[in-house]
Amino acid sequence: MRYRKWFLLGMFLVGVFAPAISSVHAQTITSFDAPGSTGTFPQSINPRGEITGYYNDSGGVGHGFVRDQRGTFTSFDVIPFGINPAGEITGSDGAGHGFVRDQRGTITSFDPPGSIGTSPVSINPRGEITGWYIDSGGLFHGFVRSR
Repeated sequence: MRYRKWFLLGMFLVGVFAPAISSVHAQTITSFDAPGSTGTFPQSINPRGEITGYYNDSGGVGHGFVRDQRGTFTSFDVIPFGINPAGEITGSDGAGHGFVRDQRGTITSFDPPGSIGTSPVSINPRGEITGWYIDSGGLFHGFVRSR
């Protein structure tokens, strides 16, 4: 009798929590590739659903992209790593310099003082950028760039 009560309690709990557990696993996955790419590598997504990353073309050359919420791609020739809610993007230009790309597409390069290689990785809603850089002595440092 005692085991029956525990069994019934267990069945009740399974009945209550099973729908919640199964809904956690409900998901939609959308695959995409940049036009003309041989490999697409998304890096960051913002709350509006804009995605930034890079892709390789048929010649093996890397290009940056931003994909809007409708699936439209815009390409540019730097390697992005982060996008904020306003659509500002940060990353590396491939030659050791950091960049920020504004919503209009204007790209501005920057480097922390003493840097010989800059790798910005994230940009927050205020436009502050963080990442790391290497100096001429081979030491790595973190940085934050204010707007």
